Amino acid sequence: MSNPAAFIHAGLGKCGSSFLQQVWSRDPACATVNLLAAGQAARRYAVAGHTGKLPQLDHGLKAVAGQTLIASSEALSWSFIDRPARQYLLPELQRMAASLAGNCALSDTVLFMVRNPVDWIRAAREQTLKEGGSETGSDFIRLHRGLVEHVLDLAGLQAIFGTFFKRVVFLSADEMRHEPEHFWSVYAEVLGVPAPAQSILDAVLADDRRANRSLGARQAWLARLNRQTRAIADLWAELEGLSGPAAHARTQFIAQFRNGGRWAARRLAEHASDATLEAVFDVNGPAGLTGFKRQCEIITRAWDELAPVPGHVKRERTALLFEWRTGARGAASQIGEFGDAAALAQLDAIRSAAPDSDPDSIPLDADLRAHLLQRFCDTLEGCGTVRPETMAGYRAALA
Repeated sequence: MSNPAAFIHAGLGKCGSSFLQQVWSRDPACATVNLLAAGQAARRYAVAGHTGKLPQLDHGLKAVAGQTLIASSEALSWSFIDRPARQYLLPELQRMAASLAGNCALSDTVLFMVRNPVDWIRAAREQTLKEGGSETGSDFIRLHRGLVEHVLDLAGLQAIFGTFFKRVVFLSADEMRHEPEHFWSVYAEVLGVPAPAQSILDAVLADDRRANRSLGARQAWLARLNRQTRAIADLWAELEGLSGPAAHARTQFIAQFRNGGRWAARRLAEHASDATLEAVFDVNGPAGLTGFKRQCEIITRAWDELAPVPGHVKRERTALLFEWRTGARGAASQIGEFGDAAALAQLDAIRSAAPDSDPDSIPLDADLRAHLLQRFCDTLEGCGTVRPETMAGYRAALA
């Protein structure tokens, strides 16, 4: 049977994808298929500059009587948040993804969830912090302007995916969150599928509130610790005079320090108490290696004792905590052994660096605002699937 799926959900990222995917997976009336592989293939083809014929995806799926089949992956519309220099390739990635997904005869309808564009930019910036970044809001725009311009280019998405799908549908994640009764009514009507039961929505919402909270003001703390971890790793990497075995060990230890530190910072920012966060940057603590070791011990103990936390945080913690412990001990040991007075002074300077002033302000210049008003708001308003009141809020945020 051709087009066995009711629709393909292709994003946007940071617009309730995890929530929707959980709803569909828990709903016995739904069957879901993950199209991440198609998104990853599109990324590879875009990077490689592929110009030949794309392969036909063999999904091997059949519609089941009484079930709604939904295919989903936000990777079909965004990527390269970890590679800013490649963000100019996003339109090509989207074209590849649209071709791969559209030609496999899964569905003739593609769904994009959207949200207030300024809130989306803030959420994308927060995601970079969770992945180890440390940019201020203004630096985020400078570095990731291509991500903002291309992912929020709804006119471009409509044109690209409209080449391969009969219908390109936009719905508001803000309405899903704040006006659920209205949202699910529009969802059912526009997509021609039944809305999920309220009991399913309530159960997923309860989990989502605990597992996927915004960091809010803690973003500044996370950016500061990420920046410190990276600077200490760079200092360590530049130490001279290491013996052969020590230099060899450093390669492994630095990798563990960077990765373990990234996850430690993220999980503490997400789940630790305010008192714990303050203790990490205790201005009255000791200086030098003693202070560095103490800070690492505070992070280790706090991460190890986090409770309650979602199950996936517990499952990952054992391996990642080992990485952090090993990397931090290696850093302290080798910096203490091979670092000269200048290196130790630099370590103190890194650890005592003041936090950014107003780090969360995200200034949008006139050209970017005009681009979003035209390519995002005008396109969305023309679809008629988002309330005028919601659209007015989107325009006001960009005013």
